Amino acid sequence: MRHLLEMMPMRVTELAPSQILFVNDECLNLYGITRAQAKAVVPNDLWADPQDRWQIIERLNAGEAIGNHEAAFKGPASDMLWGTSKNRSEHVRVQEAAGLRPLRVQ
Repeated sequence: MRHLLEMMPMRVTELAPSQILFVNDECLNLYGITRAQAKAVVPNDLWADPQDRWQIIERLNAGEAIGNHEAAFKGPASDMLWGTSKNRSEHVRVQEAAGLRPLRVQ
């Protein structure tokens, strides 16, 4: 399972306060940023239209699980990245989230 987690571009974010808890190397490469740069990224800044993210958050807060949602993201050099995402809300205590290896400078 760990192998899949590291191979697919993936990030885990908090809904509020909005910060990235985990990002793997494939996702960093896709967005064209370093791990150090990712520490300062606000998740809304990754979306081509941040309103799309807020619509997903509203649906998640209503208890909906979202699969195969297509959205546009900002890529390196301000190009557009299209992707599908699977979203679900997990209520996790901060201590448990620490197990996701929050962003760290290597």
